[in-house]
Amino acid sequence: MDFQLKDVMEAVGPSAALAFAAWLFLQLLQQRYSASYARYRELVESFRSDSEGKRRQVLQEEIEIYRKHVVYMLYSTNIGIGAAILLLLALVISGLDAMVQVEWFKYVGGAAIVMGLFLVIPAAILMIIENQMIRRPIELELADLEEFQGSSKPVLSAQQGRKTLAPQ
Repeated sequence: MDFQLKDVMEAVGPSAALAFAAWLFLQLLQQRYSASYARYRELVESFRSDSEGKRRQVLQEEIEIYRKHVVYMLYSTNIGIGAAILLLLALVISGLDAMVQVEWFKYVGGAAIVMGLFLVIPAAILMIIENQMIRRPIELELADLEEFQGSSKPVLSAQQGRKTLAPQ
């Protein structure tokens, strides 16, 4: 077991940037999850306390949408955690491989990198889906205020081919 510390650093260095990027992505996912969950809780509290009439209907629809937001971001965050763990595992194995030359380390490390990178894809896709879901709550936000009725005109959404509200 003869190795130099610089060999370990050279083996771990490039992978460390990848693991750092994974943790930044994971932080983004966690912030989005926390924000969706906080908004969901606010809407539920408003629904419980002081809503009636049209506002109650609007809140009910927003609650249903934000519940989906929370679930999508929960799944996305959990997948992101799995990706980060696999990338960190690859980083550790890379360091161990520089210290102790074991044949199977390269297979485990290679598989961990590929699987970790692959898991970033579904996590990002779930975040994109969650991001698209925000349109309806934006439309609903003014639906119960008579002063704003007619202040938005329907336009065709390029991404979904459906009508959404846009400012005039």
